[in-house]
Amino acid sequence: MKYTLALFILFPFMSLFHSDSQQSDPDIDRLWKEVAALEAKGQPRAALAIVDEIIVLAQAKDLRPNWIKGYQFKANLIENLEESGSIKALEFLQEEAARELPDEIKALTYTTLAERVQFYLRNQFYRLNNRTNVSGDRPKDISAWGPAHFEEASMEYFTKALSFKNTLVDIPVKDYELIIDEGKNTMHLTPSLYEFIAHKYLEKLTSGENYAIEAIAKPISWNDYLISSIDFMDLSFNESKNRDILALNLFKELLIYSNQSNNDDAIIYNDLKRIQFIYGKTQTEEKDELYEQLLNDLKEKFNKSSELAFVHHALASHYLSLASNETDKSAAGALRIRAHDIFTEGVKENENGYGVEQCKNALQTLELPQLGFQIESTVIADKPILIRINHKGLSNVRMRIGSLTREQLIRYHQDYKYRQNYKAIVNDGKIKVDESISLIDNKNYTTYSTEKILKELQSGIYFLFLEDAQADIAAFQIFHASQIGFATNGRGRSSAEVITFDRVTGKPLAGVQVKLFDRGNRGKSTMNQPIMTGITNSDGIYIFKNITSRSFYAEFVYNGEAYFPFQNIYAGNYRDRRSRDAATLLTDRAIYRPGQKLYYKAILYAVSPEEIPTL
Repeated sequence: MKYTLALFILFPFMSLFHSDSQQSDPDIDRLWKEVAALEAKGQPRAALAIVDEIIVLAQAKDLRPNWIKGYQFKANLIENLEESGSIKALEFLQEEAARELPDEIKALTYTTLAERVQFYLRNQFYRLNNRTNVSGDRPKDISAWGPAHFEEASMEYFTKALSFKNTLVDIPVKDYELIIDEGKNTMHLTPSLYEFIAHKYLEKLTSGENYAIEAIAKPISWNDYLISSIDFMDLSFNESKNRDILALNLFKELLIYSNQSNNDDAIIYNDLKRIQFIYGKTQTEEKDELYEQLLNDLKEKFNKSSELAFVHHALASHYLSLASNETDKSAAGALRIRAHDIFTEGVKENENGYGVEQCKNALQTLELPQLGFQIESTVIADKPILIRINHKGLSNVRMRIGSLTREQLIRYHQDYKYRQNYKAIVNDGKIKVDESISLIDNKNYTTYSTEKILKELQSGIYFLFLEDAQADIAAFQIFHASQIGFATNGRGRSSAEVITFDRVTGKPLAGVQVKLFDRGNRGKSTMNQPIMTGITNSDGIYIFKNITSRSFYAEFVYNGEAYFPFQNIYAGNYRDRRSRDAATLLTDRAIYRPGQKLYYKAILYAVSPEEIPTL
């Protein structure tokens, strides 16, 4: 037996308990409130009984939105109440769809069924794919279906739903706002129940999800379909089960219907989706030019439509996509400026359009300043340091580098609130560098990288803090300066091998004191009591055995320097009795300029379960 809170699967914008509809009924509203109360108390079976009452009452009063809502909600309760509930919910909807029902109820039941079938297939595909396929026609028993059967059924149910087109075109989708919540603002784009369901089917056909193998008689010349809607509506498509052909034919039907209805908003919505679908399939060199031309034609033709912001958003997003693939920074910047202008135009010229919010959000993202940097987590002490600053929309930042004590480092890792308060850490540190850095800002919404060489630092713990107070943006990182390098290897059960070396020469470091701290006590102790200690041999190696913790931190002390990287290290969790060769590869830095020489070293050693590794 299983039970979780039921959610509608059909339309992503459904509301479970919404009673503001013109078809609201006091008796049914009261029953829905009872259902909500029973669910809140964890009594789904009692809720199911009330839902059955609602369905009977809705049928008697011919309150069709409540009728279909009852079907959908009952299917959810069945799914969550019983073993194999998902299959039983599908069987329930199949039985209802087979009954004599009003056309719109039948169409919506088939739509519910189609989406539930697809949802089940998506979530159970790997299990279904391992099932022995049943040859021949689709079995009546849903539990015996394979992926191809579910795919076939989903498309069949959508087709059956749309077979009631003559009835559905005369039913405003607004009549069903009882079960629509988030979709209220876009009902004018799919004003009839026919268009509403057709777009649900198109979502499936154009999603790229396909769990069945299809054969195509001949390749589709997608370039031929990047044409105006007028020319597209004159095309004819052969009957086919291929989902791309089905999508093209459905786009054609929707365009014809919205043109006959003289609904400019719906025409824009349908044609834009058609153009974007075909553009995504087209591979020819002229596809970008054709795509831009079609979108600009839409802008000119429907320049008085309140929903033209959808086209602005699509065109501007196209230029942003081109900019992201452009290697020339200047050309990329020009494309981003062009995108910004079109987003702005979309907002100014279409104040009340639903697509305006998309343009506003895109503008906010495009104009948002960015600041970050790259630096090695451990730099070589007493050597110049390379940092790379990544920035957008900034011309100057303040850079501060300061040193921290071991205690401050531990607090940083132990205290979440302290770790999030960069300025408090900066104030606690001892400032070593405080300077202003000029950055490139070409006002083209492009992210740039600026390299800077910092003076060498002595061994220690440091922070790097970049800040633009005016833009209220900052970047922060703690790093170490050390000449001690290390590598670890989980070696057998509860054992760990630690190898230390000079980060400059790559030679082994003998006599390094290695301290292990229990990682599990990070938030409970002061990290001043190591669980184990050891001294590396002439090969820079020490093997810890019988470690009481699965994971730990290591601190390295050598010639008066203490290096505490706070890096997770893991002991072996099995007994490895193999003799084998191993290697650790080291580079002189983590960041390189183009064309810069890369220096590397490799430590090769033989590992034996009984002996210390040999170089």
